[in-house]
Amino acid sequence: MMKRKVAIVTGASGGVGAASAYCASKAALTHFNRVLAEEVSDVTAISVRPGVVDTPMQAQIRQEGLGVMNPKQYTYYTDLKDKAQLEPPQIPARSIAWLALYAPHNMSGEFRNCNDPDIAGPAQSVYGSTY
Repeated sequence: MMKRKVAIVTGASGGVGAASAYCASKAALTHFNRVLAEEVSDVTAISVRPGVVDTPMQAQIRQEGLGVMNPKQYTYYTDLKDKAQLEPPQIPARSIAWLALYAPHNMSGEFRNCNDPDIAGPAQSVYGSTY
C-alpha cells in the first residue's frame, strides 16, 4: 500500500436498530481508517457514508424488517421506498470511485457523507451527472 500511496475507502453507517453486528463492523472500519491515517502517512484512508441506498439489503429490510425492528424504524425504510427517496446505487458509487482515485490526502482519517460537496461535486465533474 505504501509504495502505491493508495486510497482506502470504506463504507460507514450510523446506528440502526436490529443491525448491531452490521453497525459495529462499520464503526470498526471507520476507527481503523482514523488510526491508519495517523500511523501511515503515505496512505489516504477515508470512511464514507453512502446514505440509504436502493440495494438488495434494503429489499430484505422491507421484506423481513417488521419482525425484527421497531415499527417506527420499519416504516421509515418502507416510506423511503414508497416515496422513491432511496438513493440509486450509482450516486454513492460515483463519489466512492472518485475518492478511491482522487481523494485529497488532507481527507485521510475523516468520516464523510457521499453527498458532501467536497466529494459529490468533483465526482460529478469527473463522471458526469447521469447514470
